[in-house]
Amino acid sequence: MDEELITEIDNAHRISDSRAFEKNRVGDRVGDRVGDRVGDRVGDELTDNQRKIIENIIINPSISASDLSKIINISSRKVEENIAKLKIKGFLVRVGASKGGYWKINEDTKL
Repeated sequence: MDEELITEIDNAHRISDSRAFEKNRVGDRVGDRVGDRVGDRVGDELTDNQRKIIENIIINPSISASDLSKIINISSRKVEENIAKLKIKGFLVRVGASKGGYWKINEDTKL
């Protein structure tokens, strides 16, 4: 093979590899940023059941998980799981004892 042709092929291969490498680096950075934004947005959104729980707590801050389950038509366990998630996200706070207390909704909560 001609030495110039080999050099051209070798250079073209290096350029191709370099572009692929740069493309992957850019893709990784863009993917990271998009993933962060999507994760933040999805993490803050409420499910339909969580929205219903908050709406019912606004009406009756002392409502029980059992009553919520009957109103929303999901199991008490699912109500408790959703309440735990709402507490972790900062949407809900329990004030007082579990029997005599009430729910307080974060003022920044948007339905």
